[in-house]
Amino acid sequence: MNNRFDVIVIGAGLMGLSSAYYLSKKGLRVLVAEQGAGILNGSGGATDGYIMHNTKMPGYHNQIGCMGSDMYPQLLADLDDNCDYESGCGGYLICEDEGIFNAMCPIVEKQRAGGIDIRMIDGYELRQLEPELSPHLRGATYTPSGSKIDPIKFGCAM
Repeated sequence: MNNRFDVIVIGAGLMGLSSAYYLSKKGLRVLVAEQGAGILNGSGGATDGYIMHNTKMPGYHNQIGCMGSDMYPQLLADLDDNCDYESGCGGYLICEDEGIFNAMCPIVEKQRAGGIDIRMIDGYELRQLEPELSPHLRGATYTPSGSKIDPIKFGCAM
């Protein structure tokens, strides 16, 4: 057995697995090293699977996030598994009280000015979209372009 690798990826989370996947597609020999007993033992296995742009400010980080989001349909087609991917299901950052809501308003305005499809919604509209949420919640940031995926299925498919 040839134990030579072109690249060693440290960590078998979603970032490590996707890096290894794309490197191997380029013909490189890749070894993924993980300290745990299997894949997705850290945050990749604990994530809720939402793919949202409302967590990033305009500029480089949001552009990179959007580029990554745009890669999902082709990647899932290559993997021959949709991994319960749902595009355009929306994404929220919940504001529990008035102070958090007011603090988020100027941030959302900057994001909107930077081209991110995001807005503030009040508690009433939030519960119209998500009826099971507590009536005590003040509102949320909302972006209709959010997507979601099953992170365990996704990691295992790679």
